[in-house]
Amino acid sequence: MEKVKTDFECDICGAPGMIFYVEDRDIYDTYGTLVCFRCGAEEDYVEGQEPEMRIQEGIIF
Repeated sequence: MEKVKTDFECDICGAPGMIFYVEDRDIYDTYGTLVCFRCGAEEDYVEGQEPEMRIQEGIIF
């Protein structure tokens, strides 16, 4: 599973830099889960939808 660092802030603890775990890609969208490295909160995410900030390109673990 690909991990991508984002500039999203956690809604629970406010920590910046949630990790996006990419689960699936198709022609139009990238699906996965945002996970907070500090408190472990998880949020389903489709790239291009809420939250409004974008994934930082080139920061792939």
